[in-house]
Amino acid sequence: MFEGINFVLKQLRKIKKALAQPELAGFAPDGKTAENVVGMLSGVGSTKGNVLALDMAYRGALGAQEVAAADTHPKCVSAYGAMR
Repeated sequence: MFEGINFVLKQLRKIKKALAQPELAGFAPDGKTAENVVGMLSGVGSTKGNVLALDMAYRGALGAQEVAAADTHPKCVSAYGAMR
């Protein structure tokens, strides 16, 4: 899941490092300046933080669902036996 985000971060860091070199001062990949790349880096970083927070919330909800299912399963099974 996070491989794509990590790839983009690594790519932007390499572009930022390349743009910082004086030999490549005129280089503008896709018309992006060094300031644009820094802005993109911060945007992707905050997006990654949001994705991590949502993933943790999702995993917590799955754990709560598993606990609830484990608690109710024996009751459901015993009720089925009583209905027979």
